Amino acid sequence: NTFGISTDPTLVTNVKFTAFPTGATSIVIAGVNYTTLAAINTAYPNGLPTDANGRPTPTITVDPSFVGVGDVVISFNAVDAAGKLSANVATATLSFNGVLAVNLTLFNAISNSGKSILNWKTASEVNSYGFYAEHSIDGTIFKQIGFVPSASANGNSSRDLSYELVHNFPAKGTNYYRIKIVDKDGNIKYSNIEKVTMIDMQITMSLVPNPVTVNSKLIISGIDKFEGASVMVINTMGQVVSKSIITQQTTTLNLNSLSAGVYYLKYVDLEGNSKTIRFVK
Repeated sequence: NTFGISTDPTLVTNVKFTAFPTGATSIVIAGVNYTTLAAINTAYPNGLPTDANGRPTPTITVDPSFVGVGDVVISFNAVDAAGKLSANVATATLSFNGVLAVNLTLFNAISNSGKSILNWKTASEVNSYGFYAEHSIDGTIFKQIGFVPSASANGNSSRDLSYELVHNFPAKGTNYYRIKIVDKDGNIKYSNIEKVTMIDMQITMSLVPNPVTVNSKLIISGIDKFEGASVMVINTMGQVVSKSIITQQTTTLNLNSLSAGVYYLKYVDLEGNSKTIRFVK
């Protein structure tokens, strides 16, 4: 579909949306997802740039709010080189006549060791192409972080299929995730949105005394919950010499079996927190 602009295209430098597309839940412009007109205008205050024919240069796709047959209508003004808007509002109509037949039964996202683990399941798939994982830090603008092809034979399956994708570098704070489901005809739909919170804690850790004696106290602050927490004693060769479970801020460590030398004590937990200090025996 193209934008029908009646103005001389050699004068058109941009097109500016006048309303959020009718019949759409979201619109993707140059790979970025938008759900409000305000967000589009913030990203493109002068409108979308156009080519020599007066057509937008960014790739545009929409997610219809309906299932099956229907139209998404985009209303816009043409903008000339002087920044003047066309007197009339033009429209571009995107027609849909397909149904995406992928039955998504589960989607969740969890935090594990500083990473986000995305899991989803389908009960059946027809003409399925695959799944794009999308990430957002505000719940509005999503960006693609990975693709998992359909595990079904030729895109068709009548049994449960499971999928997983790991986001290695989530942002500190709240992360939003969703799955964009795509079939071989280009039809799309989205999963529910899941949230994962990465806590940016300022961890401090000390070993008293240091150099250590037979029993030394490990004191940790900046952690409220010690979920799956442990400390590892690591020698200068990078080898783990011992490992202890941590359940509270002050723990007595028996380090009597260590030979004299320099060591490192590394704290890790299931929330992705970590801290390493150096000590001497």
